[in-house]
Amino acid sequence: MTSFFKNKILPAVLTVFTFTSVAQAERLVCQFPEDDRAGGWVSVIVVFDIDANGQAVVDDGVVREFNGGPMVTRIRTNNAKRLTMTWDLDTQDSIGQISLKRYTAFIDRRTMEATILVQPRGYLPWPRAIGDCR
Repeated sequence: MTSFFKNKILPAVLTVFTFTSVAQAERLVCQFPEDDRAGGWVSVIVVFDIDANGQAVVDDGVVREFNGGPMVTRIRTNNAKRLTMTWDLDTQDSIGQISLKRYTAFIDRRTMEATILVQPRGYLPWPRAIGDCR
């Protein structure tokens, strides 16, 4: 009986636990209405790629313009209810003022509603952009 447990049951149980504990990579494509984009500082389409190790990358028009391509984000919360990520981006406005902006994305995993808050460092947050992810 001990041999059966050790050779058959234990490997099967370990396999199940191994497969259930491995994180899945995911891609979230979030869309924001043209007229609700925090003064143009949030793109119409924002893509988040989260790899199996829990690392996240954000890609959109604003990030490409000021960072030259996708950039790594910091995941603050990632559970069954919500995903929260932040990233900092050095930007320049239309009159040449340079500022560091802190972006925070809140995604409700149950409804897939996304909110992105843009806050220039040292100032109050701007209006939020609200959209949907899939």
